[in-house]
Amino acid sequence: MTNLPHSDPPLLSSPAYKRADSDLAFLQRDDLRAVRLQLEWFKPELIQQDEGIESTIVVFGSARLLEPAAAKAKLLLAEKELAASPHDPEKKRAVAIAKNQEAYSPYYEEAREFGRLVS
Repeated sequence: MTNLPHSDPPLLSSPAYKRADSDLAFLQRDDLRAVRLQLEWFKPELIQQDEGIESTIVVFGSARLLEPAAAKAKLLLAEKELAASPHDPEKKRAVAIAKNQEAYSPYYEEAREFGRLVS
């Protein structure tokens, strides 16, 4: 057996001998952020190509959008709870949130219709 440096087990277990693609500490360095972002974009692109997907639509929005009936019920409940505790800041906040959700609730059906159109 030779005593060459490349056959030294402690030396071979050093992070410097790890392949870059399997060295998580290396890949998580701040200066490799751009590379990680490229991989985040490239991975779904390759998967879609493998599956024969030629185009996609990305929709940004809120998962908190309620259907109109549910939004109205939530607002009525929040208003009832506020009436029982009119000085409670959490109850006031709940009413404000419920009013906002009710205002946006008409878009619930529009979003569903859009989903039907593009699927």
